[in-house]
Amino acid sequence: MSDSSGLLAEFGLKKNLVWRVEVPTGWSSPIVVKDRIYVTGVEGDKLIALALDRQTGRAIWRRDILRNHTNKIFVGNDSATPTPTSDGETIYAFFPDLGLISFNAAGEERWRIKLGPFDSFYGLSSSPVVEGNTVALVCDQRNGSFALAADKDSGRIRWRIERKLATTEGYSTPALYAPQRGTHQLIVTGAYRVDGYDLETGEKLRWIGNQGIYSIGSPVLFGDLVIAVAEGSDTPEYPPFDCAPSTVGYEQRRHAVARGVQ
Repeated sequence: MSDSSGLLAEFGLKKNLVWRVEVPTGWSSPIVVKDRIYVTGVEGDKLIALALDRQTGRAIWRRDILRNHTNKIFVGNDSATPTPTSDGETIYAFFPDLGLISFNAAGEERWRIKLGPFDSFYGLSSSPVVEGNTVALVCDQRNGSFALAADKDSGRIRWRIERKLATTEGYSTPALYAPQRGTHQLIVTGAYRVDGYDLETGEKLRWIGNQGIYSIGSPVLFGDLVIAVAEGSDTPEYPPFDCAPSTVGYEQRRHAVARGVQ
């Protein structure tokens, strides 16, 4: 969502196209950081991190990384599905066939954390998130699900929490919640539930169940309210409520859902 004006309503190969460049295959989204566009991809046994000039599309640097292993996953997916993230200077990328890796703006590798192999039919797609001095990642799979946080400058793992109740695949990228008072939190929509973790320590602060499985969409924060989605069913897991802010039902539901972050 954006309050910007004057954005393009139409674009394509023959309309409003500024530049076009071929990039390696991958399902991740590009990110824009200052005058750069960063993308990830896969070419054969190589995992690719690529920096482009946002004005011209010119490749500024490219880094080819050899896989540590190969996860056998659904043919329609690959190891470049998670989207990289940045703190405005440094790039952090997660490849399930490698782990978590960081580059500076010049493309120099800063550190890497080897992770996997993973037990996932469709493959992992959750992207890393960065807040303050911490980069966090959630890996939900059929066995051995976990969340971890690392120092964004050194790559030292600060905490790793086994998510024992997440016993099926999850694909959602977590959200970061910074309350006016209290600790910053990592909000995770995973298999069967939504969890809130202390970003500094990994302590589980709140949770709510009956969330469904195979979560894909990321949780959205609206003030102190968490909006989370997952695979549904014909019968709602939660009681109905009136969404009008002036109603009692809205307030009851608001507190029921938001207790994961308050």
